[in-house]
Amino acid sequence: MKNFLAPLILIISFDASSAFDRWEEAYFKPLMAGDILPSFDKNELYFASSEPAQIQQSRVIKGLKVEKIIDGDTVYGLLDGKTYKIRLSEIDAPERSQPFGRQSKVYLRNLLEKGVFDAHINQQDQYGRYLARLYSNGIDINRAMVAGGMAWVYDLYVIDTTLYKDQIEEQKKKKGLWSKRQPAPPWEWRRARRR
Repeated sequence: MKNFLAPLILIISFDASSAFDRWEEAYFKPLMAGDILPSFDKNELYFASSEPAQIQQSRVIKGLKVEKIIDGDTVYGLLDGKTYKIRLSEIDAPERSQPFGRQSKVYLRNLLEKGVFDAHINQQDQYGRYLARLYSNGIDINRAMVAGGMAWVYDLYVIDTTLYKDQIEEQKKKKGLWSKRQPAPPWEWRRARRR
């Protein structure tokens, strides 16, 4: 039985490995600008996806007005009297009590200075916040937070792995939070505070 089991495990692991390669090739292709920023009528609620195999379907809300900025990765948007609590997806900004927490919040405020943004919402989290990529004045806000050295790529929830390229560039430049010797990622900071 043992002699039979070893080759079988090898075959299964080979099949799983090649299946992963095909899956990775299908799902991690770089997104084109048109995939990220489709043009639609202002204020229209709709579902958009260029190709379901490449991009998970998202609800896009256009023309949200900045109501309140909580920290570097949470903003409240207002549209037609309704407040949307939005958590920027795929990134994690320093907590307010953490080094660079205040600077991260101010940086997000400056990125949203026009006061209007679009949200590409993927889902809601356990706190009722919408998880979204934000766009304002042609800028991918989530990416800009990472590229400005004001947020980490959130390893546990990242979908767009090209965000790591921006993070690595800022680490090399020692920009923003990367100017500190060993900055603690917010998820570790929160875990340490709970103890």
